Amino acid sequence: MTTLRSSIATDLIAALRDGLPSGLSSDVIVTVGLPVGLNSGDYLGIGIVDPEDAKSRSSFNSTITWATDMTVDGFDEVGELSLAAVAIRGSDDLSEPIAAAYSILSDLIAWLRSQWSASDLLGIEGLWDLRVSNTDLTTYQNEFGCAAYLQIRLAFQATI
Repeated sequence: MTTLRSSIATDLIAALRDGLPSGLSSDVIVTVGLPVGLNSGDYLGIGIVDPEDAKSRSSFNSTITWATDMTVDGFDEVGELSLAAVAIRGSDDLSEPIAAAYSILSDLIAWLRSQWSASDLLGIEGLWDLRVSNTDLTTYQNEFGCAAYLQIRLAFQATI
């Protein structure tokens, strides 16, 4: 391990922000967080949770423990990063944004599989496991249209 880090949080967020646009449909806007004033379209926000969600959730969480010995690279970090696939439509057909949100999830999973390596996943030193661990769908519908909000949790394991 060449650098001492306290967490892989910033490296993971940056790697997803920089790499995911090439792995998703060109219509999906990839951002850290979500843009203010969303319009009809498809979005993937990295490091975001629904602030109106009644469940207690965090954008990024991890546990850092000693590895087998106390060396410079002797810490293991295990945690989750939250992403949000959001699809908004001006129609009243809720099936459209739901299908779009799950299409973003399918593209995300395919992209993660295409980036797999035995170590240093996504070019992040020490990252050796990254996978979808949980999803949670919320839908919204009113007289102006409808939306699907799919929270996606990525579980990871790394040596820092």
